[in-house]
Amino acid sequence: MQHRELTVHPLVLFGAFFSVPGFAMFLMHPLCLLLSFCGAAWCLACLGGKEALFQAGRFALPAALLAAVLNVLFNHRGATILFYLPGGNPCTLESLCYGAAAGLLLLGVLLWFSCCTKVLTTEHFTYLFSRVSPATALLFSMTLRFLPQFHRRFQQVRQAQTTPAGLPAKLKSAFASFGAVLAWALEHAGDTADSMNARGYGMRGRTTFSIYRKTSRDRMLLFGLLVLAGSALCACVTGLFRFSYAPRLLADAPTPQHICAFFVYALLCAYPVMILKLEDRPWRCSKSTV
Repeated sequence: MQHRELTVHPLVLFGAFFSVPGFAMFLMHPLCLLLSFCGAAWCLACLGGKEALFQAGRFALPAALLAAVLNVLFNHRGATILFYLPGGNPCTLESLCYGAAAGLLLLGVLLWFSCCTKVLTTEHFTYLFSRVSPATALLFSMTLRFLPQFHRRFQQVRQAQTTPAGLPAKLKSAFASFGAVLAWALEHAGDTADSMNARGYGMRGRTTFSIYRKTSRDRMLLFGLLVLAGSALCACVTGLFRFSYAPRLLADAPTPQHICAFFVYALLCAYPVMILKLEDRPWRCSKSTV
């Protein structure tokens, strides 16, 4: 089930749903990776239920497992040797743990971006970036719009064709369908660009209509996000999230500063869910009165 359209300001949504994967791509501490994954899974379940979580995990989980396996095959750093691979290279505990961490990182980031695609629309990107960089805003909006259209058009072309027998014939038919849909996408993109250019999009001094207005709730949410993100950034700079995988697994002894840093990062990972719950609260209240 798709989540209904949010009334929160696009700047708050963009900051909340991009700050967490931004931190997650650079933090390799196991606890940080686990918090990021749990926050992404929780957020995706709130947005689309178990079905959305299953659909995203069906593609993200194999990619994460592949990243973990490739790391074990090609990374042999570490002092704790578990066994030797058929080629004679050692498989170490440190490389195994690093591969698992890399897979969990990729899984969490993919789930976060799945949440972003369900919350942020082309109108949000156009509003946020049209004044700063009109070409970038148009590129973002066209990409987000064309991806589902490309998939639907490809399915339509495949259904219109007869399924050939044999793997080479199937591959040839799939490549032909992909080429036809790609040609349609390029032609459609050119028409869209010409249409936006004819309307004066990106011209200096051109005004645009916007339905988004900052409210006191949006300012409070943005302030809380800046406090959490700034605190997490300070923790990163001071090394509170430091963790070493090679040559041995090594982490700093836990201190009150470490506990506070991980608590702040947990709140940051749960912040998008807090926004969704805050958004749904008036809706639930109105339903109860009805």
